Amino acid sequence: MRKVLDSNIFQVATLMKLSKWSEMMTRMAIFERSIQNQLKVLGLKSIDEVSDQNSKDDIYYSAVASARGIMDFNQGGK
Repeated sequence: MRKVLDSNIFQVATLMKLSKWSEMMTRMAIFERSIQNQLKVLGLKSIDEVSDQNSKDDIYYSAVASARGIMDFNQGGK
């Protein structure tokens, strides 16, 4: 009985870690895609080509908002 309980706890913990990892990687992918899309609109290939720090901050802020918004929407808007 103890062995089965330990196995179930391990499986739940593993699934929780996998879920968090999956969510984090999805957010990172959306973040990166958002940056690339914004750079494309500006006609740039790399974030290093953006000279103004405020513009960089705006690009990053928008990318973070995109990643967070999409994941929150997928979770029912919570």
